[in-house]
Amino acid sequence: MCDDKNGVNQVNFNKLRYVIVVAQEKSITKAAKKLYISQPSLSQCIRSIEEDIGTELFIRSKSSISLTPAGEAYVEWAKATIESAKQLESRLNKIKSGAHRQLDIGASWQRSAALLPEPIDRFYTKVPNCNIRIHEDLNVNLLEFLKNDVIDMEIGVPNPDTVHYMSVPLFQERFLLAASKEVQIPCTEATPFPCTDTDVIRGKPVVILQEHMYLGRVFRQLLTDLNYIPLKITECHNIETLHKLVAKNAGVSLLPEVSVSLRTLPDVNYYTLSDENMGRTVAAVYKKGSNKVDDILKFIDCLKEYLKTCHYPFNVS
Repeated sequence: MCDDKNGVNQVNFNKLRYVIVVAQEKSITKAAKKLYISQPSLSQCIRSIEEDIGTELFIRSKSSISLTPAGEAYVEWAKATIESAKQLESRLNKIKSGAHRQLDIGASWQRSAALLPEPIDRFYTKVPNCNIRIHEDLNVNLLEFLKNDVIDMEIGVPNPDTVHYMSVPLFQERFLLAASKEVQIPCTEATPFPCTDTDVIRGKPVVILQEHMYLGRVFRQLLTDLNYIPLKITECHNIETLHKLVAKNAGVSLLPEVSVSLRTLPDVNYYTLSDENMGRTVAAVYKKGSNKVDDILKFIDCLKEYLKTCHYPFNVS
């Protein structure tokens, strides 16, 4: 991973990113997971960098690691170097005529499958000299990818940091109540699904995503607001597993609208909820000042065109 001896004279950008992520995570183990490399390889890489420059970058303890004064200087230089390289890349791209570019887009697995194929096809028609690489992961990881310049744009929720990030709303995604057809849910007719109230969850077993997942936290808060503690709770990590558990009548649950747009199961009924808080804005998020802003905006236009014409009636912003 890190066996070349470049010092600070020849720049290895992977090395710079490794040090930055370790500094952010304050843990080799957590940083290795973020970077998708093994912990021993990352530890060896950091040691190699320290040997190259002749000083330690981190103070190591049993519980965490922190930056030395030299480490703080190195991280500051590393961030500035990466930013400078991005600016140079932008200038060179403008100079090169017809050179191929690459746009890195991050999205959850469900959003990627539901939202990206058709816009990518449209984008290639408009911008034939730009390739696309899709990064599919959990939303929490995609935020880090965008922060660390692994991706150029994320299809997720608006970023609260409006100083450094631009969030372009795409549509309002509803959280749908999913229940086995064996379960009687009082409702009123509506489009695209019948409408019901959150109170119908009381007295029923539930299927819920793990707490570190956004929808898992939303459902837990809803149960708290309802002052309801289910006697039977089935917890899982995967939306597809949750969907199938509902079909087997393991309990009722919340599903993101994007997931339902991909596939409905014959043994499940779906309901919109009258509570307006049961939803979220889905947005295209990118860094302000990105050197790929022209391609990003063109792709966002393709996304918006698709959402207005696709088979599923998304509540387009």
